This record gives sequence, C-alpha cells and structure tokens, in this order.
Amino acid sequence: MKQIKNRFLSLLLLPLVILLFVFQAHAQNVVVTGKVLEIETAKPIEGATVSVKNGIQKVNTNVGGVFTIAAAKGSSLVVSVVGYQDKQVLVGSSSLTIELTPSTVVLGDVV
Repeated sequence: MKQIKNRFLSLLLLPLVILLFVFQAHAQNVVVTGKVLEIETAKPIEGATVSVKNGIQKVNTNVGGVFTIAAAKGSSLVVSVVGYQDKQVLVGSSSLTIELTPSTVVLGDVV
C-alpha cells in the first residue's frame, strides 16, 4: 500500500515540477529594443548586426539604428558593422543604447 501511495505521489508531482521549470526558463527571456549610435556624432548606425553571443538569432539595425531581439537576461549581445569596433553588451534591461567607436585602420606602403 505504501508503494502505491509513493508511486501515485511521484506521478502527480512530476508534471508539476516540469511545468515549474518551463515557466522559469520562459520567464528569463526578454525582448530587447535598442539603438546603435556612432559615439562621436551620436548619429544612428544603419545595418549593424546585433546577435546573441553563442546563439543563432541575428538582426540588423534599421535606418534609425533601432533593433529588437529576444535574449535571455544576463546573456551578451554582440554588435558589429564594417568601419566600427565590435562591442559586447550585457542584457540587463529591455532597453539599450549602444555606442560604437570607429575602427582605426593603418594602411602600410603598397608595393
């Protein structure tokens, strides 16, 4: 009788525990909206790639430098565009302003 009672309780609690884990994992994701700007002029940067580090999701900024991406809280976003240094930012809120620094290219003598 005790074995039946224990088995019944475990079968009853298992779906509850799984459900709690699913809600916990889902609750940690946040939709991040941000703007990518040039640090010296504060002009928006169009076409910058914003991606979740070690993830598959990537988006590009629009004409106003704005992007929207889903990411887990605490993860890192990588922002890159030709002519600027890449930047990593930590997802701590649902709204970000990211400033990129122009890359300095030193050209050597061409032979």
